[in-house]
Amino acid sequence: MDVHKIVIVGSGSTGKSSLYHRYSSGSFENTQKGDTDFKIFETILDGNFLSFGLLVPPGQKDFEKLRSFAYYNVTALILCYSVVDKNSFENISHYWINEIQKDLGSLVPIVLVATKIDLKNTENSKSVITTAQGEQLAKKIKASNFIECSAKENIGIKDVIEGALRASDESLKLSMCDEKNRRFSCRPS
Repeated sequence: MDVHKIVIVGSGSTGKSSLYHRYSSGSFENTQKGDTDFKIFETILDGNFLSFGLLVPPGQKDFEKLRSFAYYNVTALILCYSVVDKNSFENISHYWINEIQKDLGSLVPIVLVATKIDLKNTENSKSVITTAQGEQLAKKIKASNFIECSAKENIGIKDVIEGALRASDESLKLSMCDEKNRRFSCRPS
């Protein structure tokens, strides 16, 4: 059985830890602690039993070296921005993609996640990042998927994790195929 390692990254205060805690405990925690969270989970997805680690390293730029260790053996990334934080959205293409490509190249699938969608109707509508803008960014960075969620309202959390697991599973199948059969191309079934 393959063990999947999914790392959740993005700028500080984008809701990464809240997403993690909502998935792991079923409750909402509004935290901005900058700690590292990690837990092993088991689930059944598409009829297959999967074991996966979910890791949230600190998002602040001061922790870039620590995050490079978090990327070791990663099979998928969840890359987050807050829909009410334009800087976190812009940092995806100006900072995060550069860090990810430097440490991982382009081999690891990325699921782009818009967090805090519960705040879309409460903030100044001019400053809110729209779904269309998120979809456009996902295409630009070649994300395997784009998902919107709210940890506070428990919207889309399961979709985020399942999207990352599907991308991870596909990535693992392709890498095993490549290792077993370097002279011939193959596709997973």
